[in-house]
Amino acid sequence: MTKKTSEEGSEKKSQSKTIAEKKEALKKPPASSKAASKKKSRKGAKIVKLKPKAEGIIPHTGKEAAAELRQRVLRYKDEVDSARWNYAQALWEVKDEAAYANWGYPNFEKYIEVELNVKLRTVQYLTSMYEYFAFSLVGNLDDMSVSEKDKLNAYKRRNDIIEDVKKLGWTKAKCLVDVLTLENADKWIKKATELPLNELEAEAKKALNKKKGITDPVEVMKFVSFKLAEEQLEIVENAIELASGPAVSEKRGHLISLICQDFVATNMAQTDSGKTKYGSYFDKIGSMFGMRLIAVDKETGKVVHGVELFESMNKEK
Repeated sequence: MTKKTSEEGSEKKSQSKTIAEKKEALKKPPASSKAASKKKSRKGAKIVKLKPKAEGIIPHTGKEAAAELRQRVLRYKDEVDSARWNYAQALWEVKDEAAYANWGYPNFEKYIEVELNVKLRTVQYLTSMYEYFAFSLVGNLDDMSVSEKDKLNAYKRRNDIIEDVKKLGWTKAKCLVDVLTLENADKWIKKATELPLNELEAEAKKALNKKKGITDPVEVMKFVSFKLAEEQLEIVENAIELASGPAVSEKRGHLISLICQDFVATNMAQTDSGKTKYGSYFDKIGSMFGMRLIAVDKETGKVVHGVELFESMNKEK
């Protein structure tokens, strides 16, 4: 009886000790992640240590790796530019040959939307670039007065120019559209090689305006800011995307001005000066495509738009 009572007392004491140890363990903070990682590693888990980032100075041992990375980035850039030219050419061929019809698409736009899932303005931008350098650069060589030798020389010259333009990169090549010709190609390729992008854009714009007979105005750029609700923003973004197609432009300020000009032209009544709202349409089209237009009334034969331009052209004759 005494032995049994002693055993029961010992068992109760052991249970009390176990409960006390558990309570004490709960008071201790959990093991740190570092400790947990060590514990995990002892079980065979693999721990990957990340190298600290260099702060401004590349360690001597990393110079070769950094140089290789730099060259790799440049190589990828060249590959992207080359792929973009090939992509533009392929898109132009699909459109020119109506190849999309063989694939069950009713038009080029539907093919772009469904199969390529890209924006129409992106495709228009790419194909217009390719078309200029591949065709517009040499002009119409089907004229019977052009000898076969001259044709071959023109095509060879064009191909050489395209190869030089590709080396400039796609962004700089874009600046040379409508500016570079077979005759002045060397000059403009040299400029594009030496000048930074912003200066090249300014030079190209100046040359293009001179070519079109437009006097360069002194532009004062102003910043405009306003708030839009989410639904309003969606409408504005859609309008900008639609305007970018015919304008072949990605400059949002320019596109917004065209949209506003379209609204004004549509809603403006005849003014006190006698200029009709149709004149504003001509202004809009001229601004969009960089042209100066003259409009003549079909019934009266009277010039109703671009009178000053018409008179100046007659004086030059």
